[in-house]
Amino acid sequence: MQASFSTAIYDERALRAALQEADIVPTLLVLVQLTGDMKILHEAAPFIKGAWSFQEEIPEQLKEKSETDWWKR
Repeated sequence: MQASFSTAIYDERALRAALQEADIVPTLLVLVQLTGDMKILHEAAPFIKGAWSFQEEIPEQLKEKSETDWWKR
C-alpha cells in the first residue's frame, strides 16, 4: 500500500484510487485538517461508533460526498 500512496501524489487517478481504499474516518479527519471545514465531519459524526477502531456506519452517499469534497478544493 505504501507504494500506491507514494505514486498517488504525482498521479490524480492513483490518488483517487488510494482515497477510495482508505478508511473513511481518518480520511474525513484529514479533509477537515486540510480545509478547516468541519461540516462533513459534523454530518458523519452520528454514524461513527468507535474512537479507536474507526467503527462506522456512514451511509455510502455521505462517503461519496466526502470524496467529492476532496476535489472541490
